[in-house]
Amino acid sequence: MHILVLEKEPTSRRGGQERSLFEVSRQLHQRGHRISLLYTQSGDLLSQYQAFCQQTLSITALSFSRHRPLQTFLNLPRDLNRAKALIHPNEPTLIYTNQIYDIPFAGLLSQLTRLPLVCHLRLPAPDKLDLQRSHYLSAVHKFITVSQHTKQTWLQKPWVQSLGHPPIEVVYNSIDTEYFTPASNQNPHPRQQLQQQWNLPTDHTLLAYAGRLDRRKGLENLLHGFAKFNATQPKSTLLIAGKPLLDRPDYLKELQVLTQTLNIQANVRFLGHLTETRSLYQASDLVIMPSIWPEPFGRVIIEAMACGTPVIASHTGGIPEILTGEFAQTLFPPRNPAALADRIQQVLTWKQTDPLLSQRCRQHVQTHFSLTTNIAEIEGIFQQTLSPQKLLAPPLPLSL
Repeated sequence: MHILVLEKEPTSRRGGQERSLFEVSRQLHQRGHRISLLYTQSGDLLSQYQAFCQQTLSITALSFSRHRPLQTFLNLPRDLNRAKALIHPNEPTLIYTNQIYDIPFAGLLSQLTRLPLVCHLRLPAPDKLDLQRSHYLSAVHKFITVSQHTKQTWLQKPWVQSLGHPPIEVVYNSIDTEYFTPASNQNPHPRQQLQQQWNLPTDHTLLAYAGRLDRRKGLENLLHGFAKFNATQPKSTLLIAGKPLLDRPDYLKELQVLTQTLNIQANVRFLGHLTETRSLYQASDLVIMPSIWPEPFGRVIIEAMACGTPVIASHTGGIPEILTGEFAQTLFPPRNPAALADRIQQVLTWKQTDPLLSQRCRQHVQTHFSLTTNIAEIEGIFQQTLSPQKLLAPPLPLSL
């Protein structure tokens, strides 16, 4: 099949949502499908898309911008026609978008070409949806989401219910466990390399956070919890990798000031954005995900566990669907620094008390979040959506 992938900015710097779409696209290409990418802004993943995509096409916008309404309106017919030119009449073709905010252009293209549209819901449902997007929502033939919790946040919204219970399939995120592995012959000493790079004490326990530096990620709670733990275990260092995205750039300064207030500045290192986080997972004794919002999934959790590093995380959103079985013990209540500190204390001795935990972490990911299974499920949804009897959505007026 031919898959028209829509992505506002193909980048690894925003988080797991964009990286997951890239991985799905690349894996579908490897399974023999033709991929074309429509995007509006260049990002660091664009060159990697170009390595396997049949074509990559820059367009003006995927939604009708309030900041550039005239330009968007004037360029829309041209962009739709350029997108249509990518389609071969006798080739099964599907439109695939990664978020609800790209629905206007995707919906118009679907109705113009009579091609099915699949939307991957990788974020919780917003409280409100503007009329523009809700108007084109009924153009979607199938929704996919990343956890049961996220699915329920969508189904509970009145504006989703008005669609008549749209089909929403749950397909958990997955990762390439041949890439995310414990330290190996290819990289036998990630811990030593990290210690040398950042001048870390060689006798310190290393705890890590990787992700956006946004308030919803619970970083203040992380610092308060680490301060409580560090008061009893001073030979420990917290590594924080990432940069602000949703919050202002000076949020990093606020976090740095908080480390001084808590008197832990000597034990916390802000690493900035890391293009490659595997070495950080491999080098760390424990990874922490302290989110205070309903995290849709939590890709960092399975990345770290595939590297053999245990994770403790907030009991929120879709995270409890990842940390199941024995790993449910590693959950802690969000917004509770004391509980976070206690969980660090309980899990951090695993190398001495439970050295096989590393293997079980990796096996858990391989069993439940297999990339092969994930891609096969998405491919099956696409093929089912392409079957003629599924294309029942009525045409929408091509109006702005």
